[in-house]
Amino acid sequence: MRNLEVLQPEIQNSLVCFERFLKTVGFKRIEGSVYGFLILTPEPVTLAELHEQLGISQGAASQAIKALSQWGAVDSKWQPEKRAQVHQASEDSLKIVSTIFRKREQMAIAEFKANAQSTIVKFLEKGDAPQSPRIKRLESIVITCDAAQSVISFIDSLSQMGNMKQYRTIVKGLPRAFDALIIGAKGTKAITSKIESKLRSIRK
Repeated sequence: MRNLEVLQPEIQNSLVCFERFLKTVGFKRIEGSVYGFLILTPEPVTLAELHEQLGISQGAASQAIKALSQWGAVDSKWQPEKRAQVHQASEDSLKIVSTIFRKREQMAIAEFKANAQSTIVKFLEKGDAPQSPRIKRLESIVITCDAAQSVISFIDSLSQMGNMKQYRTIVKGLPRAFDALIIGAKGTKAITSKIESKLRSIRK
């Protein structure tokens, strides 16, 4: 239960969003609350201060800090003035996302893709036509996994730059880059269709 008497209204209102979002991507509600508070509070805080502000036990706060630290979401250090360990949210949230992708999603996607690929081979060996419905469904899974792996690789490369200005420049250019890829693919398809049509007319 949050201590509403000491928690600033603007922080109270935003914490719900942090809790909801982090729960959606696989974290516990209390981890979302702690992470949100560390993002929104101006200074690093101790476990005792988390207990006071959020109304959670220091043990629960410690577990949340430990879980968040595993993903690079929290930086901790000893503060002599407070004679305690203090914690603050990492300034680079893209590195957090990159770490989550690498440690959690990447392996699962690679395994899922490999299973789909090996299953395609088995079905083809048993006589399935390349254009059979289940082969097409499995190929769709492989392509989807390829897309996910490309996104993970892009996020990882971007996060290694460690430069917020570069992040903004590259991200702003993404829509144009994606449009160019799609237009290029459509153009290639149109050219291929014309060539195939010409070849068919020649054969006739």
